[in-house]
Amino acid sequence: MAVSSNFNMRLEPSLKIEATNVFDSYGLTMTQAFRLFLTEVVQTKKIPLSFDYNSNQNNELETLKAYHEYLTERDKLEEVSVESLLAETKAMALEA
Repeated sequence: MAVSSNFNMRLEPSLKIEATNVFDSYGLTMTQAFRLFLTEVVQTKKIPLSFDYNSNQNNELETLKAYHEYLTERDKLEEVSVESLLAETKAMALEA
């Protein structure tokens, strides 16, 4: 069993309440969200600047849909799906 340690921090009450509301909307507790943040910092050796997954994914999906429409029109590729383009894009990102 992993040993854990406590970490305390002082926050303005309004900041804590607002942050808790955001984390709740993602189904996370404050502890879980902070653990995710620290894990990301350790794994990437970078400080993440955006946690807005839905916004980034929506932009990515819109770009892929436009690209899909372009390919379909240009090459009449009916078998190419947005989902397969998304999977290929993610695979290329992981390889980079």
